[in-house]
Amino acid sequence: MLAVDYVVQALARSGAARPDLLATAQGELLSELNRLVEAAFVDAAQANAPYFSARTTVPYNVLLSPAGWAFPVDAVRVFRAEATALTTGLGVGFGDGDEITLVPQHDRYLGLEAPAVAVLGRVLIPTGATGHPTGGDLEVSYARRPVAMAGLASAIDASWPAEHDELLIVQLAHYLAVKDFRGEDAATFERAAGQMFARFAAAVGLPVPAQASRSPRPTGARLQTE
Repeated sequence: MLAVDYVVQALARSGAARPDLLATAQGELLSELNRLVEAAFVDAAQANAPYFSARTTVPYNVLLSPAGWAFPVDAVRVFRAEATALTTGLGVGFGDGDEITLVPQHDRYLGLEAPAVAVLGRVLIPTGATGHPTGGDLEVSYARRPVAMAGLASAIDASWPAEHDELLIVQLAHYLAVKDFRGEDAATFERAAGQMFARFAAAVGLPVPAQASRSPRPTGARLQTE
């Protein structure tokens, strides 16, 4: 769906909503919708990294401190790395397409026989062990952030499952109700959002929703008009 479709449906959930906001608060509504989508992608990344994922080749960067392979800019977490034809330092019997084990930075001296790199923040760094990658390119698979919607005419990220559209609609409806001081509507939408989030959590493998609705609790003034 387009961003405007989510906003229109959220506004339509209550007769007390303000449809004028579609014209006067586009920026805020779009920003909130993007925030909700990103929160869902990040939640999914923690439980089921391949759910919203991508693959790309990353080069060894000597300008980083420490030097290593930087995460892609849209990565939430890297969950797999593979050697390429350009990877250097590999031992005999390892080469293009072989998995490179990811280990915590503090465990990089464990003496793993299989090639490995250490995860330090948003960088993969050499372990320093013989036969482990020392440079060149790595192919990484990673849980990613969504492509942000630039305007109300923009479509949601193509990977978003349509069966969970209702989650975003009721979350946005809850946001509107809270910002407009409609307490009864806010309570209704918060319950509905909790139910929808539980379904999403089950789909991506989250064991227990830590915050069922993922809805905001703003306490300030009404929506600012543009």
